[in-house]
Amino acid sequence: MALAKFIHIGQCIGISIRLSANGGLSADACQVIRREGKLDINQQIPACTSLNELFKLLPAKSIIALNITGRGVVNKQEETAGSADTVEFDRIMPGANPDDFFMQRFVSGNNIFSSVIRRSEADKLLDACASAGFKPVMLSLGPFPADVILNQLNNYGEDLVFNGHRISYNEHQEWLSYGYKPDMTAQFPIKADMETLLERMILPYAAAFQVILTKKVEPVCAEVPLLRSNLTGLLDAIKLKITGAMILAIFFVLLAVNTVLFSWLFTDNDRLSAQLSRSSRDTEGIREIEERVSRDEILLKELGWDGGINKSMLIDKVAALLPEGITWKEVNINPVDPQRSRQDKVVRFADRRLSISGNAAAVLDVNEWIARVKTMAWVKNARLESYTYNNELNTGQFKILLEY
Repeated sequence: MALAKFIHIGQCIGISIRLSANGGLSADACQVIRREGKLDINQQIPACTSLNELFKLLPAKSIIALNITGRGVVNKQEETAGSADTVEFDRIMPGANPDDFFMQRFVSGNNIFSSVIRRSEADKLLDACASAGFKPVMLSLGPFPADVILNQLNNYGEDLVFNGHRISYNEHQEWLSYGYKPDMTAQFPIKADMETLLERMILPYAAAFQVILTKKVEPVCAEVPLLRSNLTGLLDAIKLKITGAMILAIFFVLLAVNTVLFSWLFTDNDRLSAQLSRSSRDTEGIREIEERVSRDEILLKELGWDGGINKSMLIDKVAALLPEGITWKEVNINPVDPQRSRQDKVVRFADRRLSISGNAAAVLDVNEWIARVKTMAWVKNARLESYTYNNELNTGQFKILLEY
């Protein structure tokens, strides 16, 4: 699951308590913090003889990984790894009730290292941590949690010696044996990767290390139901917090996308509204122009305008066909239409008409002229409107209407 890599404990304090035979104790603490994928040793507190003294030096409400060594912790090594059942427990504590003890099993190569401690002894220390406001999540016994950090330590021999503990292992870092003598110390400074580590800090550092990396390493710890529940609850709370943060982040991303989309749609809607308004105004303007043009065309038609035809040229063509014996007196372009004028009670003109009047001694000459005019392609019709003979003038008077 992609979310799993974000679910981890950010910091933990490892506390290693060595119980002495006289009832006293010596406590060492190491605070480990995870920063940007790396583990930093933030605080090292060695050799406190009182838990109250130690607790005053630690950040309040810290997560605690407790390690116990010394009096009350029984360690046994066997060459064959068996199951953690009653028979095995009997080999360590013959005749004792397993319900009265916490047990830890550590398998390395062909050896199994078993450790037990009375519940009452461990509970006293765990309760002291909880009463001081800390949250214990893991209990380990003996030096065996050091196995999870062996590959970080600058130890080049086959024995690792620190603070009285001697661990012998082979080239595969499989444990061969373990011993303890109070006067044994490291012969040279110990480093975890690049950080110098007090030898008293190896066990508290290892205890904190396996809590922070609980999802990546197999912790060496005792089976304590309450502590397992604390650790599971802590990881679940971290998971819930991360999930909530991711959901909130997704919500804000969706909200931002929605805001951007709404803003874009609102802007686009304004643009389209403006465009529609312009189109409406343009359409209205075009309609007004069309109406004005239509009115002007009607007016021009009423005024007799017929499209800019060169009427003088038409008159010249008609005059060119004028026979001898005909006198042209006048021509009217688009003359008044008496019938329409009477109907509309306004002056109406006959469109595309030429009204020609003149004198002719004989009507035959007029008819000949009409026949000639009809031969021109642009002439639609030509007819004799009237012909009367004037005895006073001793000639005939005619009127021709030509349509083009």
